[in-house]
Amino acid sequence: MINAPCREAGCCLWQNIKGKDPQSEELIDQGGCALLWQNTLLVENSQLANQTVASVQSTRNAVVKEVGELRAVLAPRRRGK
Repeated sequence: MINAPCREAGCCLWQNIKGKDPQSEELIDQGGCALLWQNTLLVENSQLANQTVASVQSTRNAVVKEVGELRAVLAPRRRGK
């Protein structure tokens, strides 16, 4: 399979990729071997994972802040019981 000449669209590894290049932001709409696209797709996956982590961290920080404010409001009421 790897040592044979490329059959392009006749090969199960031939993939058409549409979207933005994760490094150059250039629009992509072209076919190619899945083995050759692997590095580009790994970079994109890493970027998306980093964005997800940042979003989760931001949400966590907002929740911690709200819980702290809620505890500050409820603390005097608890002491009064």
